[in-house]
Amino acid sequence: MNDSATTLTPSEGRPEYMTQQLANLTEACAQSSELLAQNMTLREVASNLLAGTVRSTGLKVSSADAIFFNRLDSDQHIASIALPDLLVDAMRHGDSVLENVGAAFFTRHDSLDAEHALSPGHNQDLRKAVVHLSGTLSESYQAQLDGFWQKPVPASDGQQPVGTTVEALIRQQCSALDTELVLCGYSAMVSTQEQKWLSGVIEGSSTDGVFGLTWTIADGTRVRVPSAYVVSESIQDDGQPAGVTFLIMPARGIERFESVDRLREGLSSKLAGPLKDALLIRDLVQFGDPGAVDPCAWTFEAMNDSLINTHVHEVRHKQTEDCRFLLAQGHDETDRQVFYTQLERVQTCAHLDEAMGQSFNSWVAKLSEIAEPHWRKYGDAGEKAYLIRLEHAHADRRRKVDELFGHLHSLETFAQAEMTQYMRHHLGRAIDPSQVRINVHDTIELRLDDSLHTVYDYSLLEFAVQGMPIVASRMRFSPSPDQLHADFSAAFVKEMLDQLNLHARYEKALEQRMNDENVLHAMTRHRDSAIALSAHAAKMQGHLQQDRSHDLVHMIRGDLTPAGTVHCVGSLHLTATDSRFRDMIVIAERTQTDEHFVLYAPGGPNGRDFFEFRSWRELSFQVGGWLSDESGRTYLHDQLFGPSKSEAIAFLNETQLTPSLWGADSCRFVGSTGPNFESNLAGLVRQKALSSFPFFNGEARSVADLPSSANASILAMLNARITGLNSVFAKLSPSLMPLRDYVQKETSKLLNAYLQSAGYAGHVDPDTLYLGLGIPYTETPDFGESSDLRSLTDLMMHGSDDIKRYSPHIHLYSSVGLDVTRFPSKLISFMDKQIREADLAAHYMNHLNSEFLERKNPLHHRRKALLGKRIQYEMTRGALVMFHQGHLTLAQYTWLCQTIDGLAVGAPVISSVENTAVSALRIAGQIIEGVYIFRDFNSQDPAYNVLYTPGAPDGLEYRPLSDFAQLLGSEKMRTYYASRVSHAGQKLMGEFLDRFIRGRRHEPDVIKIHNRPEYRIANVDQLYGDMFERMIADVDSQTQSVAEKRMALAYTIIKWTGTIVFLPFPQLSLGWGLLNTTLTFIQAFDAYGSGDRAAAIPLFIAGAMGIALGGDGVRALIMGGNGLGTIVATRAGVWAWKKLDLGAAYRLTA
Repeated sequence: MNDSATTLTPSEGRPEYMTQQLANLTEACAQSSELLAQNMTLREVASNLLAGTVRSTGLKVSSADAIFFNRLDSDQHIASIALPDLLVDAMRHGDSVLENVGAAFFTRHDSLDAEHALSPGHNQDLRKAVVHLSGTLSESYQAQLDGFWQKPVPASDGQQPVGTTVEALIRQQCSALDTELVLCGYSAMVSTQEQKWLSGVIEGSSTDGVFGLTWTIADGTRVRVPSAYVVSESIQDDGQPAGVTFLIMPARGIERFESVDRLREGLSSKLAGPLKDALLIRDLVQFGDPGAVDPCAWTFEAMNDSLINTHVHEVRHKQTEDCRFLLAQGHDETDRQVFYTQLERVQTCAHLDEAMGQSFNSWVAKLSEIAEPHWRKYGDAGEKAYLIRLEHAHADRRRKVDELFGHLHSLETFAQAEMTQYMRHHLGRAIDPSQVRINVHDTIELRLDDSLHTVYDYSLLEFAVQGMPIVASRMRFSPSPDQLHADFSAAFVKEMLDQLNLHARYEKALEQRMNDENVLHAMTRHRDSAIALSAHAAKMQGHLQQDRSHDLVHMIRGDLTPAGTVHCVGSLHLTATDSRFRDMIVIAERTQTDEHFVLYAPGGPNGRDFFEFRSWRELSFQVGGWLSDESGRTYLHDQLFGPSKSEAIAFLNETQLTPSLWGADSCRFVGSTGPNFESNLAGLVRQKALSSFPFFNGEARSVADLPSSANASILAMLNARITGLNSVFAKLSPSLMPLRDYVQKETSKLLNAYLQSAGYAGHVDPDTLYLGLGIPYTETPDFGESSDLRSLTDLMMHGSDDIKRYSPHIHLYSSVGLDVTRFPSKLISFMDKQIREADLAAHYMNHLNSEFLERKNPLHHRRKALLGKRIQYEMTRGALVMFHQGHLTLAQYTWLCQTIDGLAVGAPVISSVENTAVSALRIAGQIIEGVYIFRDFNSQDPAYNVLYTPGAPDGLEYRPLSDFAQLLGSEKMRTYYASRVSHAGQKLMGEFLDRFIRGRRHEPDVIKIHNRPEYRIANVDQLYGDMFERMIADVDSQTQSVAEKRMALAYTIIKWTGTIVFLPFPQLSLGWGLLNTTLTFIQAFDAYGSGDRAAAIPLFIAGAMGIALGGDGVRALIMGGNGLGTIVATRAGVWAWKKLDLGAAYRLTA
């Protein structure tokens, strides 16, 4: 049984388990869709057939796509058709397509000039080729489709193939259906016993009780219904199903029926009436109009082959038959593009993808109902219906703005459109920049006598968006330039990117679109709908309890002001720095006797978007109170932007430590002055929209203002080289892995060797074996993160003095449903001995010692050089990013770059930085690993005394170095520094931080940072040795027990290998596009992000898709460097987002 098909325990009904299963389903569906999308199109087959003929002509270009059959039409305009399309037309309509008067072949689609014309001889050769190949194209295409199913499918890591297309699709469809079976358990559609039995049917271990479904049509002929099966545990004497039956339609789902009669009725209802299944009808319509079907017309035929194998065979058969049908329509007058679309649906088995999408949406709806919060699930029916109508209106307005932004949704979509248009204009043909690969050859000087030759691989689109490395003069293309166009070359690519100036033009185009009145109007209407939606949800949740609050929101949106009352709307500012909070809107009402405020804070802490107050004092102290917990602090920090952000955050950090600094006037209300609500909201929306982009809000310098030493090419080169160095280091260190992976691997060897010797058949993963120690046995064990159970892997890693001392309360569980009573009787004793004696972490530490510190190791010097150079490049990249974001001046940036260059072994002394020293930061006498001070001891200017803090949670790679009060002002930064202290130094560090927080942060002797020239680091080679030696030494020899020793050792290895020395492997590049815009993840039009909880689909669905719907929290995460690059839409997320019916989760009842 697969892990995904385990029997559910009550704890697994929680949202996180539902998230995982829905993610498993989307991943399996996405894999199937992606696999079938690899099939070649008819046009590609035509192009390949023509390639030999084109090459034989001796032309500079060998691609049929770069040759066009042009003529003048009746309106004297140029009519053009690419050579592969001409061949397809000839296959469909015959040689007559070549008989147009004056038509000839050219190298541009928009020219009849002699300079672009092919010679008469070339024209004759190509005409002959088209006539000849038109007779074989159909056969060649069908042969290609047939061969595709037996084509080897490479593994995801690019290694040896993992089977053929057929075998891969069988695995993926099995995984999808197995996951659906687990989801059926969530919805209580199947019992535990039924789930186990059906899992065996799905996986092919049994065909008993599995039937194919047939339909008897009007003439008495029995027709097999493709990919629809009936499964019954009970069988009648005549071999027919009986009792409870299941209708299983892979890619569509599983349905349960209490009897065969109910099944027949259910099938008939799918063909007519309100429950009809469009996909099933489409499958049957080829056999005649099904119309209303008598339930008795359904019959069942026992199957001998496995259900999934049969399903995939039928998918393949349908593709073959549909392809033959379309290709047989020889002289059909269907438009060529329509024909291509029809054929593409066949070759990619689009019906399967659509069915999977329908099933996905069905589960979204079911699980949404299960996961609905109580306020929604049990709310008033009328209130809920109104909420759904508001949701639909909000979604409609969002789509409207989406359309207005067009290709400006992201730098990528803008670049794709601009480059495609440029190449079509200059080369006369369309080339997809995402399909052209570029290999850039580079040489990295590790030392004076040691060079590393590496190759970087990009798509042309990535090349444009991320920036062109300065080493890009040595480029190789795939397809080769002669297959693209005679004039396509490295010089052409450089000239194209120089002329397009994509980054600067994107900034300008986006700003213009943001300020367009039609766009602003649509954005304002979208935000207004979000306010209405969130306000109604807040009412249902009890967040807005006073009628006055609801009335105020309603009246101000409708520009209704009672006599004697003043209404106003505006933004909230932090008084100390006059910083506007990006999202928050204040709605105020004042009368002669009192005042009332409603605060709209989308995505606010504690699950609230709306707050109500009887006074300004209440509002201000509510906002100040958010500083008392992590979620509130994070929200307030994320709300800040622009040049004053760092100063504002510093004030908030100080206020967190000294709450008395916050008062009623710490926030102030800045009212909008427009004539009505729409104009006021439009102003707020415009401000918010422009503040979302660093090049508008002052958080980044404009591209036009950047010097050549800090442009996109420099960043691209640093990204490429860091990636290259990481890749080489990883190849030289295949045994370097996370400690837990090492322990799991070694434990698996020990465990399965023992089981085999004891006569147990089968492989057992130690991650799935759990021990309950000292706690009662339970029938429903919890394997979640908060469980009291401990896996064998974790016990082997962290140790335990003696698990037998918990006897008789030692209980074994399997998280994958294995029968633990079948394990050898001495297994607990074996595990106890291994846990006490194996000491795998010590073995791993010894390996690290010999592998990475032994000078005689042939790889020692190479690894040292790779690590040192990588550290230099990361330091330089951090400086570039800080300069780009305005945190460093050009003089500071230049000084840092020169200092970093000087850290290379044998680097010449640069006079301008000869008095600058780089040294490790120490707190409480403890070295903070990987954090370095850069100081010019010859200057009193504080600008030349900075701290390098890679991966800091606030996103600052470099910061001013004044005193510990400034460095340790926030809880996140205190945690950051503490995490980089050795295990042995944790106690001293903790004591220092405790004294600091309790008040000593104001004592000069405590907060002073000691840094002297003699602490200077000579070169990057020194860092390698120092780091590893300190790591080896960082084992607390004073701990006595096995568990304490193991814990200290595990802490040391995990911290060093995973956080400091090798972080990150692999490194995600900080792309230029990510620096300049976050639109890859957050679309510009959503002026206040997607933080409206009322409008967001359930969180578990968002998690399953891998798509973040958290508005500006995502933006802060991406731009801030805290988890940089982790918010990436996965393959499953992209597939699910395309398939998701946003209205499916909450539908209005009839």
